[in-house]
Amino acid sequence: MNLFYSILGKKELYKITTGNTIKHILVSDLSEVFLNFPSFAEQEKIAKFLPAIEHKIEALTQIEQTEKFKKGLLQKLFD
Repeated sequence: MNLFYSILGKKELYKITTGNTIKHILVSDLSEVFLNFPSFAEQEKIAKFLPAIEHKIEALTQIEQTEKFKKGLLQKLFD
């Protein structure tokens, strides 16, 4: 579904869009849309890579929260 929101997806859909006032796409024209998916092996690589990225983002978020907490404690110390 996200593919249709990408630049390439929008271009492909624009090619088959009809209508002047109200734009629409005929179901019969959808078979003409070219969707370029990565190979299954590449999809598996991506699927394995995403949790690692999420874990790193989570770690960074925890570090940021700890730094904010530290700043808050230091600020209270000098108030």
